[in-house]
Amino acid sequence: MSENALLAHVRDAAQKLGWREYHPWWSGHSTQGFPDLTLVRRGRLIFAELKRMDGTLSWDQTGWLADLEETCAEVYVWRPDAWSSGEIARVLAP
Repeated sequence: MSENALLAHVRDAAQKLGWREYHPWWSGHSTQGFPDLTLVRRGRLIFAELKRMDGTLSWDQTGWLADLEETCAEVYVWRPDAWSSGEIARVLAP
């Protein structure tokens, strides 16, 4: 599964489950390394970086994720196996 396909699945599921979600339309004008998705619902804040199975995190992505993990937010790196195993659905469930 491509990163774009995974993004489409996660965004669709999040919207159906009542999450507000933000994904930059074009990352070329965004801060390098900022996570792909920001999700908010009922006091929960999630930052998720989406990767192909063989995708690696850049130095900037690793830095952002490490800094965000020091906050009260939930931080994930999701790959297609997280979708197929149901991990993402469990995280997004009410």
